[in-house]
Amino acid sequence: NMKPAHLRATLVAAAALSFLPLAASAFDYNYLEGGYLHRDNDFSEEGGFRLNGSFDIAPNVNVFGEYGNTNYDQFSAGAQYHAPINSELDFTAGASVEHFTGGGDRSTGFGLRSGVRWNIVPGQWELNPELRYIRIEGENITSARLGAQYHINKQFGVVAALQGGDEDRVEAGLRYNF
Repeated sequence: NMKPAHLRATLVAAAALSFLPLAASAFDYNYLEGGYLHRDNDFSEEGGFRLNGSFDIAPNVNVFGEYGNTNYDQFSAGAQYHAPINSELDFTAGASVEHFTGGGDRSTGFGLRSGVRWNIVPGQWELNPELRYIRIEGENITSARLGAQYHINKQFGVVAALQGGDEDRVEAGLRYNF
């Protein structure tokens, strides 16, 4: 369970990081991606597809949306703060509205996420470790996620992610940066 004290500590840490010396970000937050999704949780043990997008609305803020379909639909929409720690590493923290539909049921809740985007081989390989939390219908869903991207060129990349915890996921697909 995410207790108010933990949430406050997370928000204070995010605020403190925002005062770090600003370095130029090596990352693009304007993209569309899609591909395969496999979920293993209380609601699904099936594969399907996902669509995801992000768009910068301010120098350090982007909006994002994701639609995933296995035997139920999940839609996420939110905003994320991102700040360069150095030229190869960005801190990210975001919040979202989460909506699930399946089996005749509909549920809406909220999500929190925080992590980093790390250029481990600049211009070629990127890693995105992240923690995700969703609160829906009185249930807490917490997972750790590791995403990766291989940049084919400036516009296209191959993406993959593994997520474990209360929601296990495997993802693979393509990204288009614009």
